[in-house]
Amino acid sequence: MNENYDFYDLDLDSRQKKLQTIGGITLADMDLPPTKYAIKDLLPQGLAMLNGSMKIGKSWMILDWCVRIAKGENIWNFQTTKGTTLYLSLEDSNTRLQGLYG
Repeated sequence: MNENYDFYDLDLDSRQKKLQTIGGITLADMDLPPTKYAIKDLLPQGLAMLNGSMKIGKSWMILDWCVRIAKGENIWNFQTTKGTTLYLSLEDSNTRLQGLYG
């Protein structure tokens, strides 16, 4: 068996990066743009994680949220910003997903 480890380029020392830090006073003085929300005051735009027990409806709730955000519909009386959504259903089959909106 030919074990060629050159493919992995494991020379980690050559890839060292300097940790960039920022002080509290500098951060406080920065003029930052306001946070944009997909669901006002509930879900900021960007990456989010939802955690909870198995089989309590997390996937269905998020699928519903994606559809409502795409349509610009309110969620629990929270205003949404109409926009494109991406739902990565890595656990459910198309048949199961179609059951909710089919």
